[in-house]
Amino acid sequence: MNFLDPERITGKQYQLVSRDDSKLCPKSVQRCEQCRTAFNMTDKVIVKSVGIRERTDKSGKVVKYSGNVYFHYLKQCLKEYDQNFSFCAITVPARTLSFLPEGGQAVLEAKGLIIEKK
Repeated sequence: MNFLDPERITGKQYQLVSRDDSKLCPKSVQRCEQCRTAFNMTDKVIVKSVGIRERTDKSGKVVKYSGNVYFHYLKQCLKEYDQNFSFCAITVPARTLSFLPEGGQAVLEAKGLIIEKK
């Protein structure tokens, strides 16, 4: 019942997703929306949100649209995207927990991330 929590996050919201989970992170996701650097093997988890994206249509015109955006799970990339960013704005879906190493949940909780119940 998150809607009854008066301290709930009201700004941008984020999810921590595993790059190995094709349901939450499509294989086509290749780079960070903020720094434009490609994700590599050490980026086992990344942050997903909804934001404004740009693409060029067939006529060469730049079109803006709302869609999923992905970021490195790094404070630098997240703070550049959202100056009011806080780790407590990131939720960790229960299915992401299955991709984490032993002790991973405790590390995320210590950082302030919200762990979803199964």
